[in-house]
Amino acid sequence: MQKSGFGSLTKTFLSWGIVVGLFFVLFLIDVPNAFAVYVAPTNLYVDATSTESMTLHWTAGGGNESMYATYRSTNGTDYVIYDANATTSPDFVSYTFNNLATNTLYYLIVTAAGPGGEDAVTSSVYSGYTLAADPEIPTVGTPTATTLPITLNADTNPVNTIYAVKIVANAVTKYLQADGTIGDSAVWLTYAQLGGGAPTSTTGLTPNTSYVVSVAAKSGSEAITSYTAAPDVYTYAAQPSVPIIGTPTTTTMPIIIDVDTNPEGTEYAIYNSTSGNYLSALGVSSATPVWQTTTTWGSSFVATGLTTNTLYRFVTVARNEGLISVTSTASSATAGTIAVAPTSFTATTVGQTGINVAWLSNGNSANTTYKVTYSNGTLIGTTTNVSYSVTGLTPNTSYTFKVAALYKNDGVTYSPYSSTATATTNASHGGTSNGSSDTTPPTNTSIKINENAVSANSNQVTLTLVASGATQMMLSNTSDFAGATWEAYASSKIWLLTTGAGTKTVYVKFRDSSFNVSSAVTDSIDYLSATVVETPAVVTPVVQASVVAPATTVVSPAPVVPTVTQPTTVVIPKYTFTKFLTLGSKGTEVVKLQEKLRALGYFTYPTNTGNFGGVTKAALVKFQKDHNLKPFPGWVGPGTRASLNSL
Repeated sequence: MQKSGFGSLTKTFLSWGIVVGLFFVLFLIDVPNAFAVYVAPTNLYVDATSTESMTLHWTAGGGNESMYATYRSTNGTDYVIYDANATTSPDFVSYTFNNLATNTLYYLIVTAAGPGGEDAVTSSVYSGYTLAADPEIPTVGTPTATTLPITLNADTNPVNTIYAVKIVANAVTKYLQADGTIGDSAVWLTYAQLGGGAPTSTTGLTPNTSYVVSVAAKSGSEAITSYTAAPDVYTYAAQPSVPIIGTPTTTTMPIIIDVDTNPEGTEYAIYNSTSGNYLSALGVSSATPVWQTTTTWGSSFVATGLTTNTLYRFVTVARNEGLISVTSTASSATAGTIAVAPTSFTATTVGQTGINVAWLSNGNSANTTYKVTYSNGTLIGTTTNVSYSVTGLTPNTSYTFKVAALYKNDGVTYSPYSSTATATTNASHGGTSNGSSDTTPPTNTSIKINENAVSANSNQVTLTLVASGATQMMLSNTSDFAGATWEAYASSKIWLLTTGAGTKTVYVKFRDSSFNVSSAVTDSIDYLSATVVETPAVVTPVVQASVVAPATTVVSPAPVVPTVTQPTTVVIPKYTFTKFLTLGSKGTEVVKLQEKLRALGYFTYPTNTGNFGGVTKAALVKFQKDHNLKPFPGWVGPGTRASLNSL
């Protein structure tokens, strides 16, 4: 029994040994079996990212896996297989995803499986962005003194890409802020927030300064591109403030430039808006601008060669280093050179109760106001002529006079007096109330306004006056001659009607050297109130000479009537204009301007007055509009002057 039991046990052990041996042999020859293990990849990360690719790396699971597959998604839910056979080697631990979208979030996974793809196991999810593309070069528009318009140009980045705008000046880096100002830190904004292709104004910049504008983009993973720069651009110079005028002399005027906010090194030119020319480096008139810094001009630059007792206005012009100029916001306050004493002062007897005084201007400008006084300074009267009739004197009496010129600069101060002049009135004789045998007043008296025109568009008119034997006349807009004074007789005179539309009447009476006064004569015209002139043009009358007869006889010479020659219209007369002309200007150039405008069909006033008034301005504006001389200012500056000189 024992033998039999031992034999059965031996058989049993032999059977199990055979089974175990078979399993061992199968394992050694790598026969697949149901007990193989596959482990998912771990430690996923990405490097070598670009705008269109990402390289994914992982750590092998360490199981029996022999095949990997890669997947990608843009929402983390819907995955698309990218490569079902990424590798057949379990040692392959990276894969590059190509043809991806710029600055886009991707979700990436890897699966591991056996040789036939069975029993795949999935890694954890890696998520990350591709890089943003470098921005296009920004466009910088036309600047002002403190702003730059910056436009971002469309690129290949998606709409959620954010950008920063860097602005560098004088080696100092600033960044565009959300409110358009500049600050020390970058502010990241979307394409839409930066204008969406329209300009964004950058404010708070420094005038006349070079700026370099560049743009960078940032991806969703905070990766920043390089900055793409536009060419540098200068802000404009700031408009200079109104220049300051110092104390003038008879022919000079000191000018102080107010630079406003412009930096040191900004260049300026000084424009004389009265003459229409610039100042040279020596202070004399120049047709072209001379550009200098305030260091070169000096703290107070002197304009020279000016006309005595003349009002001037100056403008400061600044330009940036890009050679773009801007003018000051306004001209200087009107300032005048000082007046000088008149010269060659004379006194001439006119009958028993009158003396005419006359003088030379001595360089004082046209329309200077003069005061005539007795030698003790007692005021007799004022005039803008260079002669004056003193009346109501005592017969056979000696009088001494002097004259001074009023400063146009302040309208109060007078120049020193001229030398004195003395004359004696004629002696009185019996036969008339004033001692003269002549009792006949001037005859053939008449007055015409604008040569008997029916209406006028300006209150400045031309009077034509006739009176045989007259030496003086008195004019008034009222029948009572209130405030009127006697003046030397002239056959033509520029006169101002009262303002306000309606029928206007001018009254005149004449008297001779024996002080016989004619009856008043009148003429009327309908004033249409289109233009108002405040100061009439100056017409210098011819002063009547007097002859002093022996004591027993007073001889009155025949009156000398000045002749007024009307200008002849010439087809486009040639003349070279050199001066700045505007309202209030007078003289030869104004006459030549009126002649040319008349020849061109713009100036229709009856005469060329030599006074730049409202009618002349209206004609000039029509000329400027027809020749596109914007902004049609109604004065003769460099542009209009060049156009007139070319005709």
